[in-house]
Amino acid sequence: MRLTVGTLGVAMLTVIASGCLGGSGTARPPRPQTRVVIQAPVGLPARSLAAITARCPALRRCPSQRVPNTRPRVWVLVAARTLTCDPDRGGYAHPGAACQALRDLARLEAHPTGVACGCIVEVEPPSLIVGRLDGKPISLALGACALCGLPAHAGRDASVLFPA
Repeated sequence: MRLTVGTLGVAMLTVIASGCLGGSGTARPPRPQTRVVIQAPVGLPARSLAAITARCPALRRCPSQRVPNTRPRVWVLVAARTLTCDPDRGGYAHPGAACQALRDLARLEAHPTGVACGCIVEVEPPSLIVGRLDGKPISLALGACALCGLPAHAGRDASVLFPA
């Protein structure tokens, strides 16, 4: 049997196309473009780990953390959950609503109103959102004063992501 360059080219193209178009069944589904970890303090701060009385809410992990820059030392329980979007999954009863709130809050944070806020010293670690949003890195720290200069609906978005 004699193979010509044209025959060999067609055979190679068939092999490549079957692998790329799912013919072999080994292709993995694409990774979600949005995957974040959302952390928020739970309950009141305490002066020792043993004095923490808060309980970890459902669907979350809750390590205790020392609140930085406090004297005397203060500890707090921190709830953490993961959220992925497209497909919407994670530690929320309604992950689709959480994905919508995440995107809206990130957009509002990127374009603050410029309103000046007078805030007191924060006594607990800020809520954090860290990961990738629509394929781009995201890192938001939302302390007690973070929503002050944002439109009112930013508070609704935050309440979806950080329910009490």
